[in-house]
Amino acid sequence: MSTQTSAQRKTENSGPGSGIIRFILLPPIFIFTMISLRFMTNPVHAAGDSVILGSAQAITHMRVFGVFTLGYAVGLAICFFSRSRLRAGLAAVAFLMTAALIVRAVGCVIDGTSVQQEMRLFIPETVFLVLSLVGIYIETKRNSQTKGGSNE
Repeated sequence: MSTQTSAQRKTENSGPGSGIIRFILLPPIFIFTMISLRFMTNPVHAAGDSVILGSAQAITHMRVFGVFTLGYAVGLAICFFSRSRLRAGLAAVAFLMTAALIVRAVGCVIDGTSVQQEMRLFIPETVFLVLSLVGIYIETKRNSQTKGGSNE
């Protein structure tokens, strides 16, 4: 049972950090939405020149890939609009970017992909990882200060 008034809760849910956290989540939401729309509406173009989709089934599989990225974008959007889920959204971005960076680096070693070719993706993935970690730090610090302030 909470003894806080709605005005106190509104004050906790606003503030400079809240906008920064939400701003960090906006680009991933937008990018994953655009990727999903691209794969669902034009999978052959979305696959690019380096992938040949030789069957109708392969094209359908690419469309389904678009659904997965759309689901991820919707999950991030839910976190974006819910103050209590901001940190979870940031953690999801950090996890995905970490996994993407690891898989991309391993792919360069195992598959012989040029690091220069992959750099156009290494850089933004690293930026999103760093931003999400900074956001997690800010959100964690604010949560600990809020809890500390309510105990006094």
